[in-house]
Amino acid sequence: MGSDLTPRQARFCKEYVVDLDATAACERAGYSVGPTRNVAAVQGSRLLSAAKIQARIAVEHRRLLSSQSLRASQVLDELKCLAFADLRRLFITSDDGKVRLRNITELPLEVAAAISSIDVSVSSGDGASSISRIRLHDKTRALDLLLRRLMPETTIHMHAAFSPAQLELMSESQLDKVEEASRLLAIVSDELSPVDGE
Repeated sequence: MGSDLTPRQARFCKEYVVDLDATAACERAGYSVGPTRNVAAVQGSRLLSAAKIQARIAVEHRRLLSSQSLRASQVLDELKCLAFADLRRLFITSDDGKVRLRNITELPLEVAAAISSIDVSVSSGDGASSISRIRLHDKTRALDLLLRRLMPETTIHMHAAFSPAQLELMSESQLDKVEEASRLLAIVSDELSPVDGE
């Protein structure tokens, strides 16, 4: 299992599953980062394109979940709550037709999970409290994480279309665009894949 990996490659795999950031994983694994993060970004991209690295990352994903007594389905369920939270479920219409915020104890679990913070104001006179702001977790980020967790081995890397010299010349913004193109291609590829039973 991955005995053909160098110690630094194995460390990269362990670091990558922490936050799914190849550039940061390269830096933490001890790869040279150069004067800018571009070198680490290029190295991370190269590593992710190697089949043996992808296989070890899949093993590390399972090991990480197991060490926390988690199943992948639990992580996916929680990400699904964040990604598909429906703001309308925070409110309820009373018998007289007025819309009010639900009591926090009345919130469905999947809605409560999507809340990142609640600001409460307390009146100095009678000590009554009221909610002044509710913040939800970032849906876009949750959708991105959910997609990356669902398809870690099938993500298409566009970096193969560029030479190493071209990748090294790219700015952070350009590398981000290449990564975004990779994610979009993975989505289209998944949509074109035949569904079981068809």
